[in-house]
Amino acid sequence: TPVLSERYSLPQLSTGDLLRSAVAQRTPLGLEAEAAMEAGRFVPDRLVVDMILQRITQSDCAAGFLLDGFPRNTAQAELLDSMLAADNAAVSCVLALDIPDSSLLERICGRWVHEASGRSYHTTRKPPKSLAPGAAPCPSNMKDDDTGEQLTQRPDDKEDTFGARLAAYHQETAPILSYYESRGLVKRANADCMPQDMWSYVKPVLEPPA
Repeated sequence: TPVLSERYSLPQLSTGDLLRSAVAQRTPLGLEAEAAMEAGRFVPDRLVVDMILQRITQSDCAAGFLLDGFPRNTAQAELLDSMLAADNAAVSCVLALDIPDSSLLERICGRWVHEASGRSYHTTRKPPKSLAPGAAPCPSNMKDDDTGEQLTQRPDDKEDTFGARLAAYHQETAPILSYYESRGLVKRANADCMPQDMWSYVKPVLEPPA
């Protein structure tokens, strides 16, 4: 997403970042979201879409924006569409990155993060300097390059939760593509590659040769 953001001069809107920012700034939407999380409930879809709509009123979104991490199911997509339509806006493109389930296991379960900064690492694709070649990753050798602080794995990035997470994706998230394909908005690119090669697969899809 950062590559697309730079390429097309469009801001990247991550719903996770919007949520964390609203909570930290104690905005009305943030307080409502915090109350839901503290009660052990999911943040309501309406609230997430409200945060998106509030964010896109800023000047840097005048020419468009990139959504990252939302919508995650068809109900959210329908809600997003209806609320965008009320603002005379609409989804114009959905980029689907195709990757086999077997490759997803290695990609997701190899991910470690530095919680304070959000920097992300991967045991094979983007290892930290602290991980010696051939060494098995563990908390003692997975350190942030900049601070030397310990990296962590999110609970849902571990192998014992991968099956349930993948099943939820196929059941809830994958149908979004059918929803948008019916309107001719989906563009598909092969994503079973190394990060540095990704743009070579995505560019021809978004910018087909004349």
